[in-house]
Amino acid sequence: MPCLDENQLLDLVAGELDAAQREAFERHLDGCARCSDELLALVGGVRAPTLGVGDRLGRYRLLRRLGKGGMGEVFAAHDEWLQREVAIKLLRAELHGVERDTLLHEARALAALQHPGIVRVFDVGTDDDGRCYFAMELIAGATLRRQLRGTLPPLATRLRWALQIGEALAAAHDVGVVHGDVKPDNVLISPAGDALLLDFGLARLRQAPHGVARWAGTPAYLAPEQHDGALADERSDQFAYAATVHELTWGSVAFAGRDLAQLRAAKSRALPLPPSPERTRGARVHRVVTRGLAPQPAARWPDVHAMVSALRAATA
Repeated sequence: MPCLDENQLLDLVAGELDAAQREAFERHLDGCARCSDELLALVGGVRAPTLGVGDRLGRYRLLRRLGKGGMGEVFAAHDEWLQREVAIKLLRAELHGVERDTLLHEARALAALQHPGIVRVFDVGTDDDGRCYFAMELIAGATLRRQLRGTLPPLATRLRWALQIGEALAAAHDVGVVHGDVKPDNVLISPAGDALLLDFGLARLRQAPHGVARWAGTPAYLAPEQHDGALADERSDQFAYAATVHELTWGSVAFAGRDLAQLRAAKSRALPLPPSPERTRGARVHRVVTRGLAPQPAARWPDVHAMVSALRAATA
């Protein structure tokens, strides 16, 4: 879809679109930083000056831009105090009040966690314009999404990654941190071949002012209750994790649909067992995943620890 013009954005803000148009526009906004900027400006957000390579952010000097998306920008930066390179995630300027305080609280909890499966957070703060930033471990590697394109790695490797992701997510839940957008794009495979989970808590901040977006997260991995307006919690994280394990095991998404309504309906039906070169182990993993993908939160595993234990037994 091409970028939206001002009239289309105003229609979205005013609620004058039909359901199909609204869903299409929201999908586009989810991946387009330019249109997200324009939307936030129209509903009253004030853009802070853009930082670029060579600028300073506190004790950090920005070296190169690594990426840009709906939540902000990521830079490689030099920490002039500790003389090391870090990754700086600079969030969008429109984050205020309770949202900012919540995000900083969760970042501090993660910084204290020091789990080997979670990208380490070294520092959190705000710049002169009030924007939140994280200083994080800079790791060379590719996302799990990229690893799953083309020829799949061996099943044993993929199942090891599934366990590592689950262990990291469970550890975060233990300190009260909900991820909110577990998916292959938010998993990094390190040069050593280990899976690391990143971008905790950011998806829940994607809801734009005045309720323009009705949910936060990525549709294919949303739990059914999130489609119905519920906020992300440990149970919806488990659903997204189970969907990610399905993709790791069988190389395809668990649920598909032409629109959000079809996707929501698919998540209410029983999930068939896909073909597997290792039928017995595949069936065991499928039983674990199916429970994690139960439409009713109460029918899922008691917590992610329990699901990981069951998955470990199934893959033995």
